[in-house]
Amino acid sequence: MQIGGRIQADVKNYKVGDVTAAGRVAKNEMRIDDDETSRFWLTGTEDLGGGLKALFYIENRFNTDTRQSQAGQATGSGLADGNTYVGLSGAWGQVTAGKHTMMEDQGNAVQYGVKGGQALPSPLLGSKAILNYVDAAGTGNRQTISNSRVVNSILYTSPTFSGFKATAGYSTNPNGVEGNLATAVPAGAAQADYSKGQAYFLAGNYSNGPVYVNAAYWAHNIEGRPATGDQRQFRLSGSYAFPFGLKIGAQWDRAKIEGTGVAGADARRNAWQIPVSYQVGAHTVLAQYTKAGDIKGETDSGAKMWTVGYDYALSKRTNVGVFYGKLDNDANARYQMEGAGDSRNGSALFAGESASMFALAVKHVF
Repeated sequence: MQIGGRIQADVKNYKVGDVTAAGRVAKNEMRIDDDETSRFWLTGTEDLGGGLKALFYIENRFNTDTRQSQAGQATGSGLADGNTYVGLSGAWGQVTAGKHTMMEDQGNAVQYGVKGGQALPSPLLGSKAILNYVDAAGTGNRQTISNSRVVNSILYTSPTFSGFKATAGYSTNPNGVEGNLATAVPAGAAQADYSKGQAYFLAGNYSNGPVYVNAAYWAHNIEGRPATGDQRQFRLSGSYAFPFGLKIGAQWDRAKIEGTGVAGADARRNAWQIPVSYQVGAHTVLAQYTKAGDIKGETDSGAKMWTVGYDYALSKRTNVGVFYGKLDNDANARYQMEGAGDSRNGSALFAGESASMFALAVKHVF
C-alpha cells in the first residue's frame, strides 16, 4: 500500500463588482482558502498471476484552512469522499467500480504548462468556472453539467496504443442513493420511471510528444423524473507544446440541460477556451480566456473570464505562484468562480455581476 497526496493554500483578495442587487455593496474580501485541491490517497495492488492484478484507490479530501466539522465548509471533504474504487487490471486494460470523476476533468491538461503541476487555484480555471456549467438564466439556477466523483459507477480504461487511450463509464444513478424515490416522485405518479436513472461517459485521449487531443461525451438521465433535467455534453480539447516551452491549447464545449430554460425550453449553450503558457526551467507564465455563449433563446446569458499568472517550481513537488483573474457575467447570467459562496471562495454572484481575484498560492505534492 502507498500513501500520496497534495496540499494547497491560497492568500486571496476577492471582490464582487458590477453590483446589481439593492443594498449589496462590493467589498474586498481578504481570505486564506483551500480551493478543493488538498487531498491524500491510499492505493495498492496485488499480483494475482497471469498478468492479472487487483487494485484499490481511496481518496480523502480536506480543507487546509477550515475544520472538517465547521458549518458552511466546502463540499467534497472527508474520508473516501474523493475518487474511491476497487477493480482488476491486465493486458486488456482496467475495470473498476465505485466513485469516479468522469466528464468534469476532461481536457484539464491544456490549462497548465508543459510539465503541469502549477499552483494555479481552481477558481481561476476556465473549466471550473464556465465549461462545467450551464447557467440556465431563465430559471435563475446555475446548474452543474459535469458531475465530479460520479457515484454508483463502473469505469473501463483501455491500454495505451501509440499514445491513444479510451475510457468508458456507466452509472446506475449519479444523483446519489439508488432506488429511494419516495420523496422525489409521488407513489403511483405516471412519471415515476424507476429504471430511468443512468449515465454514460465516453472519452478518447491521444498524447504523443508535443500533441495532446481529447474528446469526451456525457449523457445523464435523471432517475424517477420526467425528461426535465436530463443532461448532454460534448467537449473537444487539444494543445501543442513547442520545443522552446510555448504551449497553446483550445477547448470547445457544447452542453444541454433539458427543460430548464425559459418557458420550459432546453438550456443549451456553447463555450470555449484558449489557454496559453510559456515554461522555461522552473518558471511558467500562464494566460487563459474563456467564453460562454448565450443559452439558446435567452439574450445576455453568457459570460467571459480571463486569467493570468506566474508560477515558480521550488522543486519537483513544491510550487508557488501569483495569479489574477476576472469573471464578467452578462446581464442575465450568474456564472461563478468555483467555490463562490462556500469555504473555498468569496461571495456568490447575482445575475450580471462580476468577480475578480488576486491570489498568492503554494502547493506541495507528497
